Amino acid sequence: MTRQEILDEFNVDKGGRIRNPGKFEGEMLYVPHYYDLSLESGFDDEVVLGDESVAMKFFVSADDTKEFPELEGDKEIYLSWNDQGFVYEISKEEYEDFERESEAEAEEEMTDF
Repeated sequence: MTRQEILDEFNVDKGGRIRNPGKFEGEMLYVPHYYDLSLESGFDDEVVLGDESVAMKFFVSADDTKEFPELEGDKEIYLSWNDQGFVYEISKEEYEDFERESEAEAEEEMTDF
């Protein structure tokens, strides 16, 4: 989704946060853009727990920053979601926690043989 498509579809406050109820409520206006990319496997890395993807990492390009100036200075963003379908941005630290959990799960599976 482009910035304009997001602004046309959602009520976005002056701080750039989506105010509509739903899966993006309270998130920055660029989150739907990256969520759409994830649906097309447009992420740069993901963490899988069990058989499910739980978080994705996206590198922020110059084109992304041009479309979403709010990303100025960011090199990466991270998204996750909950069981109710809400999509939200997470910190690098939270993403790394998911990675450690995934690695521990993989090690446990290796010792089960």
